[in-house]
Amino acid sequence: MESLMEKREDGPKKFPCGDCRMCQWCSDDRCRLCLQSARACRKKLSMAEQIALYERLNGRR
Repeated sequence: MESLMEKREDGPKKFPCGDCRMCQWCSDDRCRLCLQSARACRKKLSMAEQIALYERLNGRR
């Protein structure tokens, strides 16, 4: 028997964000605000990319 998470992961989504694993079917207003943000539907960074970004933004100490 499939778990609820597995069913929802493959189920329909309100908006096809690549990093979405479980659509919560938010209100249209909330969905629009999220999609307008600079972080909406971005590719997730690998651990090495996160470290490089941190060092670039904060400088090596």
